[in-house]
Amino acid sequence: MPSCGPLRSLSVLVLSAPLVLGQCKASTEPEAGPAVDHSETAYFPPVLSQGDIGSCDWFAVTYYQMTFMQNRARGRAVAPSNTLSPQFGYNMLNNGANYPYNICVDDVYKFVRVHGSATLAEFPYDQRYEPWCTSGTIWEAALERRIADFAFFTLRNEAPGAAYSFDQDADFLGEIRRRIDEGEVLVVQFCTWMQIASGTIADDPSTSADDAHVGEAIITEGNKMPDHTLAVVGYDDNVWVDLNGDGNVQPDEKGALKIADSYALTSALHNKGFLWMAYRAVPTSIWLSRVNRMILRPPDYAPTVIARVALNAWERDKIQLQLGRSTGNTVQDVQNGAQRVVDPIGPGFEPGTRGVSLITGAPWAFDATRDAPGDGSFAFDLTDIAGSDLGGFWYLRIKNAGDKPVIVKGFEIATAGGARAVSDTGVPVTLGTEETYRFVQLP
Repeated sequence: MPSCGPLRSLSVLVLSAPLVLGQCKASTEPEAGPAVDHSETAYFPPVLSQGDIGSCDWFAVTYYQMTFMQNRARGRAVAPSNTLSPQFGYNMLNNGANYPYNICVDDVYKFVRVHGSATLAEFPYDQRYEPWCTSGTIWEAALERRIADFAFFTLRNEAPGAAYSFDQDADFLGEIRRRIDEGEVLVVQFCTWMQIASGTIADDPSTSADDAHVGEAIITEGNKMPDHTLAVVGYDDNVWVDLNGDGNVQPDEKGALKIADSYALTSALHNKGFLWMAYRAVPTSIWLSRVNRMILRPPDYAPTVIARVALNAWERDKIQLQLGRSTGNTVQDVQNGAQRVVDPIGPGFEPGTRGVSLITGAPWAFDATRDAPGDGSFAFDLTDIAGSDLGGFWYLRIKNAGDKPVIVKGFEIATAGGARAVSDTGVPVTLGTEETYRFVQLP
């Protein structure tokens, strides 16, 4: 239907020609309600299907939320060179399985907080969930895309650890809308394939602002289960679903969240890859009423100190790494000094949030070769433990828990732009079933 915008701005309408029925619903049509849709901006990536692997957490957080928010902060249109790959981190933490059992959405945020993310141009999404990224150049580029942190809010303290909570449904929904207004994409979890009540967006006769969405599917009641992770990209106060079937528009039947999905994009609930969730369904549908936010680093962030590590291994899941600073070049110096360390999320010493070590990764080489060792080069950002004085001892702690050798082929510490760099001259070194430290001193 043609827009009635020019007519809505007049308090008195004088017609110089007969009104053609159907052009506008009424000469007194009210102003359209607020509507925001980040998916229609230049910063948002196209909807993509995750296919047959369980990567929905990574799609929601990395592909949708992180891509949009970083592009918006940098004022750049989306392109493969700045669309973040949901497969880069997923392949690190999925146990070599297409549906991992130990990953929760927090692990995705932790990963991109420590490592950032490769782009689709650097690490394409092809559903090959087994190989790790083995290019140190790509790992190093990803570090400039690290996020600062993540946080979540909830309703009536349902989600433990929430940054803040709301007592009333209206305030909870209002915060979701406020965050979207301020330029955020949010991440939630709910179940989209069982015990879902849905309807169809109806035509509110008092406004034309809903016309583009009339006939689209809308969720009217959901299941508060963490079975699927999705990104909330917008809202529209104008859409109407006739919840009680009486044909009359009522306040609690208006408005819905717009949600980007990555699964079953042709299902009856989808509108070209997007879901609508009626406002009234929000408090009863989102798991733990938990809404996840992403906190960015400054757009010009760049690491001040980088560690580069090159390895050769038969079984990547047997390796644990840690990077740190030390008062000297002995293990005793490390143990006696203040602990300032970086634990990689993946091949690190930090345990998983589900009680499963996140080093799992399957007993294969880094590129998923089963019957031969393979090389892998990695880069880690040490800025968070660097301080103002970058000189002194830096170390690599590495452990091999398997019975096949691991070779440390390279270890280097470098400052921003390579102005200062020092390499371990004692490598290569082969590890049996043991733990070792490698030290370098940055002048």
